[in-house]
Amino acid sequence: MHRISHGFLGKFKTYTIPVPVVEEQTIEQRKVALLEKTKSWVYDPSKLIRVNGYVPQDEPTPTPTPTPAPAFDPDAAAYLEAVVSAGGSVDETMSAATDTLFTELKSNSLYDEILAFYPLLGSTSASTAIMGKRDLGTAYDVNWFGGWIFNVSGATGNASNTYASFNISGGTLPSTNSHISLYGNLPNNSCLGYDLSINYNNSGGKVSQIILGYNGSTDSYIEYTGYASIGGGNTGSFVIMSRDATGTQTIRARNSVLLSNKTEACNDIDNTREWFMGCEAASSGIKGSSTSNRYSWAGFGNKLTEAQLVIYQNIINTFQTTLGRNTY
Repeated sequence: MHRISHGFLGKFKTYTIPVPVVEEQTIEQRKVALLEKTKSWVYDPSKLIRVNGYVPQDEPTPTPTPTPAPAFDPDAAAYLEAVVSAGGSVDETMSAATDTLFTELKSNSLYDEILAFYPLLGSTSASTAIMGKRDLGTAYDVNWFGGWIFNVSGATGNASNTYASFNISGGTLPSTNSHISLYGNLPNNSCLGYDLSINYNNSGGKVSQIILGYNGSTDSYIEYTGYASIGGGNTGSFVIMSRDATGTQTIRARNSVLLSNKTEACNDIDNTREWFMGCEAASSGIKGSSTSNRYSWAGFGNKLTEAQLVIYQNIINTFQTTLGRNTY
């Protein structure tokens, strides 16, 4: 009870003021009380306020459309499937590099100019034998002879009894308007023998060949039924030779040391003979000296212009670089 004095009132009076009893609340109790006072809100489109003549409408959340991955080239897929079916090993890097190889050859109008080509993938004799264009079947798959060594870098001869054939003869590949290519990727290898050659007729002197390191030297002897020595060719080189209807050959040789070009006239090819890799193609079908060189590409096809040779060379070297088996 409180006594309050309000000055002189004649006599003091006593007033009684009731004081409410307030219980102390904990923090948790205060939170509960506050939540009880908060009104719940329910979305009601009919109560939306028009703003500038526009009433917001319910719209579904758009579902993002994933960007489709580029389609894998079907011819590249067919080739890789054949490699794997033959017992070869193919990883993601090889798969992507092969897809790029096929798409680049096609986009640069080179794919149809190539009759047969050999990426030499899979690290086994059966898988590296697979020719790139599977729509042609097995007719031009490689036949390996002797003790070749196969690994991720390609196929390596033993300088004793190794050689390979492609079932491609002078009759298959025209005497004119044609090209051949070979990628040797074992630089500075001292060896004898020829790398890519076709049997010749002794009496006619008809010979076509690529010798990346002649008799252990650093010179390449490259001739498409002619003679075109290119110094510094080396066993680690990529060579393309193209021959036109007039019998003129254009040669591009590239390695880590130099880029060489040479053009000269040449004779007709003997269309009764067959192309071999890794050995000398001597007279009457006799195989000459084998090499110990290593190869990661071979190809045959139609005549190519100088501009096409440059593009072709770059595409193949990019393929080899992606796989870690390039020489320049």
